[in-house]
Amino acid sequence: MKRRFYGLFLIFLFCLLGCGKKTDAGQITKLEDLDYKRLGSLDGTITIDIIEDSGKIKVGDTNPRFKTKADMIVALKSKKIDALITALSIAKIIVAREPGFRILDEPIYADVYGFPLGKDASFKEEFNKTLEEIKKSGTYAELEKKWVRADYDEQIALKQSWDGSNGTFDYWVDVENPPMSFVCADKSIGGFEIDLLMHIAQKMNYNVNFTTANFDGLIPAIVSGKANVVSGSISITEERKKYIDFSLPEFEDALVAVVLNDETVKEENFFTVLKNSFYRTFILEKRWTLFAEGIGATICITLLSVIFGTIFGFFFFLCYRKNNKYFNKTIDVIAWTIHGMPMVVLLMILFYIIFGKSSASGLTISIISFSFVFSLTVFGLLKLGASTIPKEQYETATALGYSKSSAFFQIILPQIVRVIISSYKSDIVTLLKSTAIVGYISVEDLTKMSDIIRSKTYEAFFPLIATAIIYILLEIIITQILEKIQINTDPKKRSKEKILKGVKTDDRA
Repeated sequence: MKRRFYGLFLIFLFCLLGCGKKTDAGQITKLEDLDYKRLGSLDGTITIDIIEDSGKIKVGDTNPRFKTKADMIVALKSKKIDALITALSIAKIIVAREPGFRILDEPIYADVYGFPLGKDASFKEEFNKTLEEIKKSGTYAELEKKWVRADYDEQIALKQSWDGSNGTFDYWVDVENPPMSFVCADKSIGGFEIDLLMHIAQKMNYNVNFTTANFDGLIPAIVSGKANVVSGSISITEERKKYIDFSLPEFEDALVAVVLNDETVKEENFFTVLKNSFYRTFILEKRWTLFAEGIGATICITLLSVIFGTIFGFFFFLCYRKNNKYFNKTIDVIAWTIHGMPMVVLLMILFYIIFGKSSASGLTISIISFSFVFSLTVFGLLKLGASTIPKEQYETATALGYSKSSAFFQIILPQIVRVIISSYKSDIVTLLKSTAIVGYISVEDLTKMSDIIRSKTYEAFFPLIATAIIYILLEIIITQILEKIQINTDPKKRSKEKILKGVKTDDRA
């Protein structure tokens, strides 16, 4: 335990030292200066393809893709990339909050966004007609003025107050995309695209079911049928039209490059920067509550997966002991296949393919996925533990008057548990940390909440450090609980009466 905290302290110290570095002078003044440079873009976008087709920048081989805009900003600050490529509406806000950045004057590409809709969606015609009416009525201009500005996060989107009896929008949205979509101070979802869709839903009298997702999960959600409307500043392209339908254009924007300022930016006092960062991460808008919600989701997935996984793993083991060759071969093949597959791939297969048409939430599917994987882990541990028990013990137990069932549960199983308990504890801790990937299927766990906060603060330091500390604390708590259980279930500490329960001790009877 001490080693973990010592290691975390060193990481914290190195991060502090990294935060204190000065921004060096930049040399990029026009698009041509970015030829063959490192261009950062969001994962799941076609940004680099658009740049290459535009011919304004000669694209090199090293163009990192990032999960969030916050990651791109940190990468640009630390000079891991030479420019980040994003929409002008977003770039203006980044520059307003990051004085060390600036936008190159010449845009790369004139972009047009649309709402991706389910292929041949029944409401498409009415949706487009309503969008046109909103534009003509002046409401659209009001929404644009309301959201596309530096203080966008002080606004609130339209709340549903209509019955939605005409239908439902299963609406997936990337909430790490301000000012188009983000989590508001009251934990509702706001932004230009959110507000626009809510006005459309109001006029069409449609209900709106929100699901938050990473950008790279939006198009798959439409294709798989999980969603019938999504948004996230998604460009209308001919390639995408082959697989999905689009609404009429909902926003006109431009793709631009954001680079470091030519001159060194005068930095504030280091401790002032740290204090402000802490305030924006935890105090402002009570963002610490987002961490609390994320912890709840992480614990829920871990706890239920351990319970169900242990139950089903034990059940598989009991069935395996009956030596049915068909069952045994099947479970061996399944275990071999699942353990050879990255967990994130299995998670997405279940979410987008096996349960693609199901209304099951990402949280439910996460529990199913991790329970199944953990059950195979428990099954493997029980098999391994059973192989260490001599067969003579079964015969001895029978000779003492135990039935086969009693011999297993009272004599053999406690020894198996004693052999595997250390590995079992380690696998639970591994499961806890593995749940960090559930954000891929729109579950707002601890890691996902950290990403959402980073998308609002454009900072990585405190959100990531806090996430690391919380995971370590959860690991310590879980380990302590398991050690307590281990002590209380140690076979050596069982009473004589409990050991001999059900066994005749008086031969004269």
